[in-house]
Amino acid sequence: MTQRPETRCPACFQDKGNATACDHCGWKPGSPPANPLYLPLGTALGDSYVIGKVLGHGGLGITYLAWDRELDTRIAIKEFLPDTMAGRNTRDAQVTIHTGHEEPFRHALQRFREEARILARFQQHPGIVSVYRFLAANGTGYMAMEFVAGVTLRQYLEAHDNKMPWPEALELLGPVMDTLDRIHDQGLLHRDIAPDNIYITHNGKLKLLDFGAAREVTGERSVTLSVVLKEGYAPEEQYRKKARQGPWTDVYALSATLYRTVTGQLPPTALDRLHDDELRPPSALGVAIPEDHEAVLLKGLAIRARDRWQGVGEMRRAWQPKPETVVDPPEPEAPEVQPPRPDTYVKYGLWIALFTAVITALMLILDLTDKIDLWTDKVDPEPTVLLADATRGSGTPTPESSASGTAQRGDSGAAAPESDISGSVASAGNASDNPPPRAPSLGRLNQTENLSSPVARLPEPQLASDATREAGGPGVASGGIPRAVPDLVPPSPLPATLLVTVSDPPNAIVTLNGEAIDPGVGHELVAEEYSLRVTSPGHVPFQEAIRLVTGDEQRRSVRLDPLPARIIVRSNVTGDTVFIDGEAVGATGPEAHRLAPGEYAIRVEKEGFEAFETRITVAAGGEETVRARLVAAGPVVGQTLRDALASGGRGPEMLGIPAGCFDMGSPDSEKGRDDDERRHRVCVEGVYLGKYEVTFQEYDRFARATGRELPGDQGWGRGKRPVIHVRWTDATAYAEWLSRETGERYRLPTEVEWEYAARAGTTTPFSTGDCITTDEANYHGKHDYADCRATGVYREKTVPVGTFPANPWGLHDVHGNVREWSCSLYKGNYDGNERRCASKEVGGGRVVRGGGWFSRPRNLRSANRNRFWSDVAGSSTGFRLAREF
Repeated sequence: MTQRPETRCPACFQDKGNATACDHCGWKPGSPPANPLYLPLGTALGDSYVIGKVLGHGGLGITYLAWDRELDTRIAIKEFLPDTMAGRNTRDAQVTIHTGHEEPFRHALQRFREEARILARFQQHPGIVSVYRFLAANGTGYMAMEFVAGVTLRQYLEAHDNKMPWPEALELLGPVMDTLDRIHDQGLLHRDIAPDNIYITHNGKLKLLDFGAAREVTGERSVTLSVVLKEGYAPEEQYRKKARQGPWTDVYALSATLYRTVTGQLPPTALDRLHDDELRPPSALGVAIPEDHEAVLLKGLAIRARDRWQGVGEMRRAWQPKPETVVDPPEPEAPEVQPPRPDTYVKYGLWIALFTAVITALMLILDLTDKIDLWTDKVDPEPTVLLADATRGSGTPTPESSASGTAQRGDSGAAAPESDISGSVASAGNASDNPPPRAPSLGRLNQTENLSSPVARLPEPQLASDATREAGGPGVASGGIPRAVPDLVPPSPLPATLLVTVSDPPNAIVTLNGEAIDPGVGHELVAEEYSLRVTSPGHVPFQEAIRLVTGDEQRRSVRLDPLPARIIVRSNVTGDTVFIDGEAVGATGPEAHRLAPGEYAIRVEKEGFEAFETRITVAAGGEETVRARLVAAGPVVGQTLRDALASGGRGPEMLGIPAGCFDMGSPDSEKGRDDDERRHRVCVEGVYLGKYEVTFQEYDRFARATGRELPGDQGWGRGKRPVIHVRWTDATAYAEWLSRETGERYRLPTEVEWEYAARAGTTTPFSTGDCITTDEANYHGKHDYADCRATGVYREKTVPVGTFPANPWGLHDVHGNVREWSCSLYKGNYDGNERRCASKEVGGGRVVRGGGWFSRPRNLRSANRNRFWSDVAGSSTGFRLAREF
């Protein structure tokens, strides 16, 4: 296995040489993670992959750049992590599911796995990103995928005036139509076509992204999963559970994408269009689009599925030009042979007489014209020249040439006849003494020559060389007629030349009048006006109108400026302040901050919360989203509070527990341990816990306020004694009532929070050390523990809270007195349920902790676990509260 070289940047995997920082992506040693949800750089995933920088972060997951150690190449890895359902334990990278989201998370993860399977069916398809492998790790799923640099269609449009002309849009999205056709042929629907899911690679290829909403169609029914609909792109049938979907569903979304691309506007939501269709044709919005093309597009956007094109191929064929229909002419029928009628001879005679008269008139006109000077200032755009006879080619004057003295006269008294049209024309006299006249003329020929001389066309006026002026010279054919050969004709005037060079970026696309040309190469062009355009993803386009003149040579050197970068900062709170490189820029939200490309320090602050800080690098024209997760400022150990109740008075006294990590469970060597105490590392966020167990005095107020029956006290007394005979549902109801009274969130502690607080930083069996005595807790003192001596004291009932010393963090009675309910579901193998609260609807035992007044000392250990059903109550069971920040 090839290891990643040390010279490679751990973020982008480009070779940084011996430099400390990376010039490619801006990574520096010690750079903190941009977001606590992100896997740290260098995290190993499976045996083959190493995690690099984050490429993107959406609502359902995170995409990383990664290094494939087997193939020594860069790939992309997509991690399933919906931030509304789950978070991450920063200590061990495990994904933790939020309370009450277990089933939705499992369902969505299965959909993510199905997306990988669908993509694998199209391996190596040029229009779909290839998936190499699916992995399960860290409590979630990962897709190893092809890495291709580029931008989404949405990003491209934002960088190019937010829209493009219709012909360009139709041509650009052609490959997407081909890909959709292939998908539909395989019995699949995409169901989420939108500019965000169309990717333009660095070399101009298009790929279809995000098959998380795809489904497989089987006849009239389908295996389907819920999908977040994009307004404007989703057709009305996607809003209805039982509506039939098919290729026409993708036709609507594709048509909406085309509409958005050419108009810069979204179509109205399909549901709104059902009641009042306000869709405006693109032509009404100023888009230049052929009428028939617009009709095809609007049919793709038909509200009802039956009125739409039923497939992408059908719609695309409607856009293609219709071939002309050639109808073979009918075979002529053989005419009936009839003897000529007498009046036919009369008609023929009249026509012959008329034709003879016309010919005679024309000959008279030509004879007269032969004596008139034909110099003219008007140029026939495509004239025809008749070649002169041998006497003109030899310079010997003929009667006709003598009569045309005006045509022969130049500055020196002798000029060569010249034409502005094609052909090879011989001249008399010396070329240097006979410059061409200002206006071209036609050489005069007698009628015989007109009938017998060949006809030729020339692209430009041309003069014969001196050699052609000598009779019988190499340029003269037998009989004195000049040869029309290229070596005797001076070259035509040169066309215009344009050379365009692009200094940056090197991969820019150069077009003239919309057609691509190669930069750095001279191009010979017809003299006229051209529209020069230079574009590249991530850069500001360059455009110029250039007027080329015949024989001119023009050069253009272009350097494109990078597009502004966009940074969006979001957070889990409101009323915060964002700082970019130390400057306050407002609150978090969906608005993008436009900045020059580069690296920036991002800081989010809010009073009462710990500040969030990160650094992020954003490319030209790129967009990065920072998702700040602000955590309430942790309490100081020993800090207490009592919230005011809406009905008057104060709630229970709560004690601050700082955030931290610890080894939960017990070592194999601990005496009295059980098999369900597997030791594992766990991290805890800061929380408030009740300084004491909830007392009768506190609980009775709740019971009276809500009309509940008061729990029994066994005759031991109420007041400051811990409440007993309360079920898990009773304890949960008390926490909910307290939340309403205070406006804060009260609940039972998770099993992790309880053990973390009970240990208070200790690693011994008890927070008191290796042993515990009846002077430190209320339990069955007639039993001993390990090598600890039994004290012999057994009180056989509860005692008022706070009777015994507190643990190192200030909590009383975490060992003994009453067993305490937690909010967690009991699982013998510690599968993650210990980290969260179980919902009321979930069955199963709930964990109780700490031991009670009748428990043996081994059951008072910090790691000891027990469980009861949620509807069980007893004289040795009570509870302690937790309060979130």
